[in-house]
Amino acid sequence: MGIFWAKRQAAPPAGWLPPKMTYAIASHARSGSNLLSSALKETKVLGRPTEYFNRYMIEHGSFEGADGTVEKQCQLIRNSATEPGGVCGMKLFPRQFDWAAQHVNLPEWFPNMTWVWLRRRDILGQAISWEFASQSQAWTHIEKANQQPVYDFNEISRRLVIVSVSDARWNHYFAARCITPMEVWFEDLPHGGLEQVIGHLAQKANVVPAKDWKAQNKMERQSDPAKDEWRERFLADCKSDLHPLMQPKLSPSFKLLSRWLRSKLTVEDFMNPAQAKSITTQA
Repeated sequence: MGIFWAKRQAAPPAGWLPPKMTYAIASHARSGSNLLSSALKETKVLGRPTEYFNRYMIEHGSFEGADGTVEKQCQLIRNSATEPGGVCGMKLFPRQFDWAAQHVNLPEWFPNMTWVWLRRRDILGQAISWEFASQSQAWTHIEKANQQPVYDFNEISRRLVIVSVSDARWNHYFAARCITPMEVWFEDLPHGGLEQVIGHLAQKANVVPAKDWKAQNKMERQSDPAKDEWRERFLADCKSDLHPLMQPKLSPSFKLLSRWLRSKLTVEDFMNPAQAKSITTQA
């Protein structure tokens, strides 16, 4: 995204037949992508979206037949297409997209891509949830924590910046290529958002989802009182002139962030201002 790569991008091999329909979930960590992907898989007709370009997953054997190349991952995406509609899906975070784009032009391999842009209004909650999961290694509600997470103001601040940049990068990518994605918000997923995405993709693919997909989808939103406590501590720390983040020795980017944080200290100020609504603050 916005990077000029010197390496020549590989073209699809001779005889390459793209799926009948491909969609991509453009998102970032802790935005509900696991919940959405699980629901899409349960429909039985809308592919098996996952992070095909996650190098950690590739290196640790998450994909049978992977050889560490982007080209092979593209083949695995095509092979994941569900019949009879021939639909396949993928999840993409900015860093994963950057890696893939160094080697292939995804729209060339998967023409007429349908984009679903999934993000979160409460980006502070997203940053806290990300840091919490990173420490505990419990990324879904069925995984047990390896350790009790410890509040870390600097790490939450860093992740807050990354989340903000991630949203901006996807926005830039879509605008620069005149792409109009389907926009979905994490907070809306339990309140009809899942049905909207599934209905939209099923209509485009001309397929009929399994009637019992809702009953089979057992993913749940994660919440924890500790995250509420972290939020309160973070907002309090942002007000403190004594906190290290507020000291002048820090880099210009963090000093700029600190001035912004100190002027915007309500939950609503950490949401997308154009989309702020009445929502729960649970992460």
